[in-house]
Amino acid sequence: MMSNENPNPPSEKVLEAINKYARMGNRYPDQGLVVRSKIAEIKWIGRPENVLLGNGSSEVYETFSAVSGSRRGSHSAYACFGIYKLRGTILGAKMVLYRWSTR
Repeated sequence: MMSNENPNPPSEKVLEAINKYARMGNRYPDQGLVVRSKIAEIKWIGRPENVLLGNGSSEVYETFSAVSGSRRGSHSAYACFGIYKLRGTILGAKMVLYRWSTR
């Protein structure tokens, strides 16, 4: 097994959800409105328009960098994927790298 695999099969609830939503595979998704609304509520950040979702962190980071461009800084952890700094720089964002401390 690979390190990100689970030896246990999906639960019945997961299988039911997969079956339910697979039947809607012929429709465009709702842009995550339900999920974004719930995240906005839980994190107290107002409207769902304040939440950005994507297919992995690279897509989210690239979208954010493209929108903010050189008008704002783009933040990234110092010990992070090197592509984040590269993409932000290419898109004209001022890169601000920071380090986390556990002390």
